[in-house]
Amino acid sequence: MAPTKRTLIVLFLAAALLLLLVPVALADVPQAPMASTRGISISPTVGPPSSIIQVHAWGMGRFATVSVSIGRQGAAPIHTHTVGANEEGQTWTTVTVPHNAEPGSLWVVTARVGSDQVTSEPFRVEGTAPHHPSPCGPTYVVRRGDWLTQIARTCQVSVSALLQANPQITNPNLLFPGQVLTIPAVSVPPTHPSPCGPTYVVRRGDWMALIARTCQVSLSALLQANPQVTDPNRIFAGQVLNIPPVDAPPAPPPSEVTATMRFNVNLRPRPTTATTIIRTIPVGTTVRVLARGPDGWIYVRHFDREGWVAGWLTTIHGDVGALPFRPS
Repeated sequence: MAPTKRTLIVLFLAAALLLLLVPVALADVPQAPMASTRGISISPTVGPPSSIIQVHAWGMGRFATVSVSIGRQGAAPIHTHTVGANEEGQTWTTVTVPHNAEPGSLWVVTARVGSDQVTSEPFRVEGTAPHHPSPCGPTYVVRRGDWLTQIARTCQVSVSALLQANPQITNPNLLFPGQVLTIPAVSVPPTHPSPCGPTYVVRRGDWMALIARTCQVSLSALLQANPQVTDPNRIFAGQVLNIPPVDAPPAPPPSEVTATMRFNVNLRPRPTTATTIIRTIPVGTTVRVLARGPDGWIYVRHFDREGWVAGWLTTIHGDVGALPFRPS
């Protein structure tokens, strides 16, 4: 029996509808995710021995621990230190070209996470290093409460240069009062802008000390560049901050940093809410801050106990960015 005209129209419409739906169905098929892009850049790429190199690495993984090293191209690294990546997997740090690097030699910076690594373009050594004495003199005697980053900043040298001058330091986090450190000569300070650029747009969860650390400037220099910020503990998402150059002179760290609870805040053994509660610190209580941690957590002492509290639930008095970093 021959199909009627109505039947043919229905079949034609059904076929047309099927052709329209096939691309949609194919579009809904999950695609294999693209591999995350890792990279590293350095600045400058040419300079004398003892040059301080600004390093920016990305694609390292959220809050990953990154090993950053410098070494002659084709040879093993001569110095390695670790830094933490931020939530976007980016990190900024500095390394120093050895003072005895030969003119014409090439040096590379490597960032490694686990077995994966990226290597920078070569840094070419040209000329001789201009030096002037460190304000600390040729040696520094470690005092109670000192840590390596603080000493490097006080003496106006990089951490890598300080470690290179003191090969007896096998654990940078372990110093002793009375220990004598050799202080290398100070190179000409870098004139490059902050890795954040001339301005920074505040994001949700940011605080001033965290921004200062990310942009490699001191908290006091950041506040001096932003007189509109009358309360360092009160900034807003979308607010635009001026970022000073990385060679802005840092202020000496305060003798003590404290935090006052703005709510009843839980004291925890690790910097995460996915852990037990040691005790609850009542609203209005002021405690001493001993160290800064990841994601805005601060390590504090409350009477006879020490632990972690959420820094964004407190009002902090003093430069928390000058305190040592404690990962957990």
